[in-house]
Amino acid sequence: MSKDSETDAFLISRQLKNKNFDIKLAKCRSEFECLLATNQFDLILCDHHLPDLNSEEALDIVRKKDPYIPFIILSGALPPGVAVILMDNGANDFLYKDRPERLVPAIFNALSKYKLEKERLEMQKQIQFSENRFRKLVESAQDIICILNREYQITYYSLSSIT
Repeated sequence: MSKDSETDAFLISRQLKNKNFDIKLAKCRSEFECLLATNQFDLILCDHHLPDLNSEEALDIVRKKDPYIPFIILSGALPPGVAVILMDNGANDFLYKDRPERLVPAIFNALSKYKLEKERLEMQKQIQFSENRFRKLVESAQDIICILNREYQITYYSLSSIT
């Protein structure tokens, strides 16, 4: 890790600790993979250039573990178009290191979206469970059950109606 990267990591860590965030720092690929395997994170901040890992590779590793965890990329400079590619691949945000005032709002925004996505997925699971329970109940009923739409067309009928 270069001296500039160490300074950036220190300044960012200090800024986030002042906002009561718990920080774990990885300086290379093996540390990153170990931390990811042994911890549950609410959000990943990733420098675009680490000695043996770039943000695109880190994003791929994270997405294989959790497709929804917020992933924010920090960089001093990025080649044209790379940020767009990273966002298309699932990064939640991209920030330049020289704009530290954007970091905390970006984190809260990403965490808010993550919370909403988790709630949406949970609701989806509950709906699926309810639909399966309803289907089993209807299919085991002895009576004929028929559902019509507003045009009085049959949209569902129980199997007991054909036996």
